[in-house]
Amino acid sequence: METATTSHVTKGLIITALLIIMDVIGYYTGIKFLSSYNYLLWGVLILLFIIAATIYARQAQGSFGTVFSHAFKTAAVVACLFFVYQLLAVNLFFPDIKQRLIETAAKENNKPMSNFTEDDLALMRKIVSVSQSAGSILKVLVSGLIGAVIGGTFVKKN
Repeated sequence: METATTSHVTKGLIITALLIIMDVIGYYTGIKFLSSYNYLLWGVLILLFIIAATIYARQAQGSFGTVFSHAFKTAAVVACLFFVYQLLAVNLFFPDIKQRLIETAAKENNKPMSNFTEDDLALMRKIVSVSQSAGSILKVLVSGLIGAVIGGTFVKKN
C-alpha cells in the first residue's frame, strides 16, 4: 500500500506562515533590527528545509535526487510567497521599517542621521525596499539549497 506524501506546496505554505510570524514578532519586539537576527533566521530556515526533506524521505522512500528536488521545490514555493510578503510588509504593513533600517545602519557605522540630505534618505529608502525584497529571495533559496542537500543525506539506503 502506497503512503501519501505531503505536497511541497503544503510544506511551503507552512514554512512561509512560520517565517511571517517570526518576522512580525521580530518587528514588534525590535530584534529584527539586530544583526544576530539574520543568523537566527538562516538557522531556522535551514532547519525547516531539513525537516521538510526528512519528512518526504520517510514518506516516499525516494532517492537523494527525489528528496533534494522535493525540498528545493518547497524552497521555491517559500521564496515566491515570502517575496510577496516582503513587498507588502515594506511598502504597506510596516512602512516605517525603511527608516528604522536606515537608522540602524547609520548607528552601526557611527554616522549621525543629520549628515544625510533628504535626497540621500529617499535614495536609501528605495535601496532598502529593493534589498529587502531581493534579499528575501536569495536568503530562502540559499538556505533551501543547504537544507535540501543536508536533508537529502537522510535517505535510507536499500
